[in-house]
Amino acid sequence: MKCPFVSSVSTGLFKRSNITLASALNHCPFIRQQRSLTITPENNILTKSKTAVSDERNCPYIHGQTVERPRSSELLARARSRSPALELANIWNTGPVTNIETADVPKSDVLQDIYQETPGSIRKNPVPGKIPEVWAESMHIQLQKKKDEGTYRNLMTVNKSTQRAPLLEKIDSKVVYPLVRESYCSNDYLSMSSHPTVIKAAVHAAEKHGTGAGGTRNISGTSELTVALEREISSWHQAEDALIFNGCYPANDATLSTLLGRRFPGAQCFSDSGNHASMIQEEQADPSNRLFTFRHDSPEHLEELLREEYLKDPYLPRIVAFESVHSMGGNIQRISELADVAHQYGALTFCDEVHAVGLYGHTGAGIAEVERVRKKIDIISGTLGKGVGGFGGYIAGPSLLVDQVRQHAPGFIFTTAMPPTVLASNIASIRILKGPEGRQLRDQHWEAVNALRDELDDFGIEYKKPARASHITAVELNSTWLADQVMDELDRRGFYVQAIKSPTVPLGEEMLRLTVSPRHLRNPQSIPRFASELFNTINAYQTVAN
Repeated sequence: MKCPFVSSVSTGLFKRSNITLASALNHCPFIRQQRSLTITPENNILTKSKTAVSDERNCPYIHGQTVERPRSSELLARARSRSPALELANIWNTGPVTNIETADVPKSDVLQDIYQETPGSIRKNPVPGKIPEVWAESMHIQLQKKKDEGTYRNLMTVNKSTQRAPLLEKIDSKVVYPLVRESYCSNDYLSMSSHPTVIKAAVHAAEKHGTGAGGTRNISGTSELTVALEREISSWHQAEDALIFNGCYPANDATLSTLLGRRFPGAQCFSDSGNHASMIQEEQADPSNRLFTFRHDSPEHLEELLREEYLKDPYLPRIVAFESVHSMGGNIQRISELADVAHQYGALTFCDEVHAVGLYGHTGAGIAEVERVRKKIDIISGTLGKGVGGFGGYIAGPSLLVDQVRQHAPGFIFTTAMPPTVLASNIASIRILKGPEGRQLRDQHWEAVNALRDELDDFGIEYKKPARASHITAVELNSTWLADQVMDELDRRGFYVQAIKSPTVPLGEEMLRLTVSPRHLRNPQSIPRFASELFNTINAYQTVAN
């Protein structure tokens, strides 16, 4: 059994520095955690014991020990016996190894090799930016508002590992060593980005065709791999045609802006209130009142709105847009009923299957495949960056409609095409997901999802339980402060969970959006340990808040 701390440190870091394994051991989180903690009776203050020692003889990785998975009931009893105050203080001390700035010291082996092969330096004297006061004042106000609301985003730097998922490395410029974290928020649901066949396809494509497309789709950017990927997608969704984009946001935006643009005057869009930003930004930007929002997953409200507008003018082009799996709420929407209502009033149906492709259906084609309603969905949009584990987005549908987008959407026409490496890996991943291995991965994924929910139930951790639940587990905290505190504390305890805040969700509906993969089943202690720490953390900070 490998030590998760030592094995996380890149070999290049040891080679290029005077750091020894013996000195690195002094900073092992497990060894550091062995220091005893005592509470002074007089003032209930947490202090270190004078007799505290760091004894590597207790490390289970040195002696190859394994620990039998504790039962959930045992974990619950153990967790509830702890004082919230003690839990807040008893955290892993993985602080800075040095007081020097290490931002210029790469932790990634890939980056180290690049820097070694391409000598050079990064300029540290940028040209001072001069922004006109009318712009600068407004920007300062807007950014300060986000900080005051607690919605200002600080992006965490992490390095994924193909061999050790769901573990990843958190990169801190003040810490010499990468900090190992176990991820519970990745959208690489099936870990397809780490599949050997997928990686091999990307490497082979780079060696044969290079790393870039070299142009737009119209100017030397459409390769045999491009055509093959679009054919693979259209076959997957039983559609006449498909079109790929450099992301699902541009796919949705380009398609809806084309169908609701000047070439279709008066066209109306009926959008689910829970839709992703990519499905509502274009409509909201239109000065005319052509966007109608119906209550989330409500065919009844949709019919009210459609009937009212249809009676005014039955000949206007209309489109109804909705998701199959809601990205934040975690519910599977009633796409069949929504489609029936749309078609009753002559509207097109646009279904975003972003969080479903790869994960649902016999071939992984999504909810439309599961519910056998593919014929009811006129346009399917999907991503290649979640269940497929790659990069990009697409639409699939009737050839006439797809060609309309191909010929008129600026978001498709005026951008560089997808590179060969990405095309090849996407093709390989989809073909795996269509077959027996894909079905096995989907079964394992649900095993991990159910294991997580069983643990949350045992600890009494509340999460959304929609009638038609998807794989997404949303733990509602309803406070930006609480969401941030829980996220930061879990980070100190060795877990990476991203707090979901405004504008992704409305203020007051903050949550932890938990996801797991088949890789979480590798260690039977992983999910129970996470649930235990989550319970302790939420309990502690809710106590502080109250």
